[in-house]
Amino acid sequence: MERVSNGISKFTVAKDFRLAFSLPATSNVVTNLLLSSPLSYTFFERIILIPLLFQLYLFFVVRSNRVTFLCLFVFWRITYNLGLGLLLREQSQSRLIVRIVRRMGFGNSSGVKNEWIYFLQKEIQTKMGTTVSFDDMPIEYRAWMLFRGLVDVILVNDFASYVMFAMAYYQPPAASHNGYPRITDFLRLFGGTFLLLFNLWVKMDAHRVVKDYAWYWGDFFFQVEQSLKFDGVFSMAPHPMYSVGYVGFYGASLIVNSYWVFYVSLVAHAAQFAFLYLVENPHIEKAYGSSRRSVDSNAHRNAMDHEIFHKYFRRDLILFKNFDWFRSTDILSVLIPLYSVATALFVGPADNFLAIECLRHAVFWRFIYTYVLGAILHFQSTTKFWNRHFIKFGETPREAFQHWKVIYNLSQLMTYLSFLMCAVRLYSWPEDWSYGTILLQHISGTLLIVLHMWTALSVYDVLGDFGWFYGDFFIDELVIRPNRVDGKKTSRYLRDLRYTGIYRFLNNPEKIMGHASFWGLTLITSSKLLFLLTMFGQVSNWAFLHYVERPHMRRLYGNQAVRAESSVSKALRKEVVEKVERVVERVKESLEGVIDVDGRAKREQYESDEGERSDTDDDETVPLRRSLSVPAAMSSQMTGIVGTNHSGLRARRPLRSRTERNVSTSPGRPSNQRRKGVPVFVLGEPIVLEFTAPRETIKHNDWIGLYNIAQNHRRDLTTSQSRGRWLFLTSSKRYDEDALPALVVKRILPSSDPGLRIVRGRLTFRGDLLPWTVGLYEARYHYDIKYQVLARSITFEVVADRFEPDVGEDLTLDMNGEEIVAAIEKTLLPFVARAIDIEYDIRNETDTVVSRRIVYAIKQVFGIDFSWKVVDFLRTVHKLAERVGNCLFTLQTRRTYTVSSFID
Repeated sequence: MERVSNGISKFTVAKDFRLAFSLPATSNVVTNLLLSSPLSYTFFERIILIPLLFQLYLFFVVRSNRVTFLCLFVFWRITYNLGLGLLLREQSQSRLIVRIVRRMGFGNSSGVKNEWIYFLQKEIQTKMGTTVSFDDMPIEYRAWMLFRGLVDVILVNDFASYVMFAMAYYQPPAASHNGYPRITDFLRLFGGTFLLLFNLWVKMDAHRVVKDYAWYWGDFFFQVEQSLKFDGVFSMAPHPMYSVGYVGFYGASLIVNSYWVFYVSLVAHAAQFAFLYLVENPHIEKAYGSSRRSVDSNAHRNAMDHEIFHKYFRRDLILFKNFDWFRSTDILSVLIPLYSVATALFVGPADNFLAIECLRHAVFWRFIYTYVLGAILHFQSTTKFWNRHFIKFGETPREAFQHWKVIYNLSQLMTYLSFLMCAVRLYSWPEDWSYGTILLQHISGTLLIVLHMWTALSVYDVLGDFGWFYGDFFIDELVIRPNRVDGKKTSRYLRDLRYTGIYRFLNNPEKIMGHASFWGLTLITSSKLLFLLTMFGQVSNWAFLHYVERPHMRRLYGNQAVRAESSVSKALRKEVVEKVERVVERVKESLEGVIDVDGRAKREQYESDEGERSDTDDDETVPLRRSLSVPAAMSSQMTGIVGTNHSGLRARRPLRSRTERNVSTSPGRPSNQRRKGVPVFVLGEPIVLEFTAPRETIKHNDWIGLYNIAQNHRRDLTTSQSRGRWLFLTSSKRYDEDALPALVVKRILPSSDPGLRIVRGRLTFRGDLLPWTVGLYEARYHYDIKYQVLARSITFEVVADRFEPDVGEDLTLDMNGEEIVAAIEKTLLPFVARAIDIEYDIRNETDTVVSRRIVYAIKQVFGIDFSWKVVDFLRTVHKLAERVGNCLFTLQTRRTYTVSSFID
């Protein structure tokens, strides 16, 4: 219905949208019947008394049998659920009641000729009071007032018939062997009384919130300018007037001590739920819109969301929903359960051994479903573990999520099915259903199963496919959106965490009600083993919610967005705790100076400090001076060299100034975290070493190797292989008396020893001679193709700076996809060129060594672990940059740039 605002404080809009009118205050029928004089009763209230007094006469005077009152209650319940249900349904769809009232001639009182219609109009005017006139109200309001009279007749007599039906089946408690009432009778009476009082409070609080307008289904006739209210009892349970508003049925069953009353109450309550789902819910969705706010519906708010959503979700198998015989995964999801069912039911005798095997089977699938999948989700949330694995071998996040959905659905299905098969094996068909509490156990267990099914459907209605498969662990595109301030892109925000549907009342309905069917089967089978299995599943589920789901929600949406207290807890605290606190405050004031009570609670505060970083520039050149150390075995041959300070190794390289960066999650280390005084070489760049040595002592087999500092434990002896990272000092293996090292740049004269000529040489390590792993290294000078060390360089570091887009006027933090791809390609090209040591192109190079070097550089710079085969089939740097960009967005969700233009 359209809602109109004209400044009136409380007004309604008639169905024809042409009239806004004030809604007059009305009194309820219970108050009039109990507090008013019988002489002032209206016609409708007198009609109520006729069947009510007749039922009282049958109960107290005639003392009819119990079946009579059962039939009376069934009659009034059918009149309520079926009669009123059909009228309201037709009124909602075709305005049936309004059309009937208009046809009967309920127009202005001055033009009415029928005395019966005129009489009813006068009665309606009496109920409306003297503040408003019958003629001023629209036909919708008049029809509603007439319908109220019919509702009062049915509701009052429905309640009275149930009370007399319950009293007719009352069974006094049996005395114990010592003549005193049993403790169970006290507990039963106490529980029944509590449920009745709670039911009374629910009805009174519900009427306080919705008033007569909603109590009598006024929104079926005209629209009040207001939205749906979720206050008081309406914040504690969904549809409290139909759900917890009927717990008095079960309280009465406990008090009268009758299973018959309990079973009839269950049927009556089920009929009330049918009325809710077939009549009231469709009208609420029609008038106010659906209350469900699933991510599925949110994903269709714009074209980009629609495209992203359908990229990840199609006809996914949910248990057996959307089953397709032409999908291999669906066939396996059926064959595996069928095999398990056949094994449990038809293989072997029905003995304890097979029951224990079924129990082990159920424990196994519970472990897989809760702990293994929980570990996957945990590491996916913290490190994008699942996505990284598939990205490593060239697959996309969509394919990774698709595999996850299949595994999750199969694990969930087998968890439920294995538990059911275990229950079937442990169940014994009762010989006498009337013995003890057998029938009650079966009915209660069935109700718990139905509660679980309703909870699962309600959760799915809110979460949709996205939440059902934990999409927020995998699909950041549907969670993160760009934000604009004054028309400019400034930062990113996370979608709000909405609590709708069943989540409006409970933070985690799966915590308890999500295991109701397991407890129901346990109650039906009465098996201790099944009880232990159910308890194991309940504790496991609690651990999953506490250690996996809740931390992820806090990381993703923030501590403030994740509700710490459910609506049920808030309502109970408001209604009970706060009232108790007020009483305690009064007691404290009256006993001032005697009782010292501190009732204040402290809340934990979460603070995070962000360290400051400062930019540093590297020196242009870093000289490395090393004195020679001569092994004891070589001292006789090299005595003239020891202590001369003429021999040494020196590493030279130009170091570019780097700007410090402070946002990254990749394995590469930012430049501000480098070790001071340690020369730095970028991964794949040539390493130039200078050495000085006496000309007369150089052998043609002298060589220099590069080693990780952790490879050798001795300083004077090399004990590990250089893995091909070494060079001779001379131009040939045969030493020429007049030859000098191939890259000698000049002689150093004079020398402290006139008999020695000190020379300086330079060696360049590139390509395969380089260490292609980041870390700390040193160069070692070896004598005459042996492993004795004559000199060592100072430690130098091979690094791969992590990727950070430069911030400038042309490239902002909120970059688009093309700019990021260009920045990635610019960063990636030097590494590719150094890896293959040719032009910037990898189309003609398929060597696995080169591919492994490239993917290692990508892992260090961008934090993405690819398989070397990815490089082999992408073939170009540009395509590789696009793939890296897609992975950056998928795996590094906290980046401040978007990648909407990336290509899959």
